[in-house]
Amino acid sequence: MHFLVIGATGQVGRRIVTAALAGSHTVTALVRDAAAATALLPSSPALAVLQGSPRSEADLAAALTPRADAPPVDAVLVALRLATTSASPLAGLVPGAPPRLGAETVRALAPAMRAAGVRRLVVLSSQGVGASLAGVWAPMRALFRHSNMRLQLADHEEVDGLLRTPGGPEFVLVRSVMMAEGPARKVVDHGDEGTGAGWMPSITRDSVAEFMVRAASGSEFVGRSPVISN
Repeated sequence: MHFLVIGATGQVGRRIVTAALAGSHTVTALVRDAAAATALLPSSPALAVLQGSPRSEADLAAALTPRADAPPVDAVLVALRLATTSASPLAGLVPGAPPRLGAETVRALAPAMRAAGVRRLVVLSSQGVGASLAGVWAPMRALFRHSNMRLQLADHEEVDGLLRTPGGPEFVLVRSVMMAEGPARKVVDHGDEGTGAGWMPSITRDSVAEFMVRAASGSEFVGRSPVISN
């Protein structure tokens, strides 16, 4: 299969590209800085790196245009994170950074995907969004509501609403619990409400990336928003 990866230079995005290539898929990566991306992404004839904005319908349309050396795009995988002042989940936004990066990307993607005839869209989300909030440990729910974490969650909530609009793409919203370093491990699907995920669940970024490629490759999770952990 051929995937368009948006957010390919991020911590999860890089791993998505690697997992897709390891699975013998072809990949187009849309990045803000193509020169910088070459140092972060694998070198492979199955990977094409295009420079552009994920919020630009024109740039997305160009990325979805079939390449001479690859089949048409089968699915789009989005692994974006708001630009914050540090890697801490409690960090504030970088001044001037778009507070709805994910939502603006999905808005631009919808018409571009329709025009290109691409139906499958897999988006990295978070536990605590939508129905999964009920399964979050109460102190963490308070942190989600009253710390800077609310900024990222608000963007995810808007994406959630956009993708559930009638006539939208075949979506999978991957609701990751707290992410950590480490190799890919067995992934547990806790359903859309996160039942049984526990108080402080975690999952490795490699596990998330491999799950997203799996979700893009088949129909098992279409229309769902599974909470996943290791």
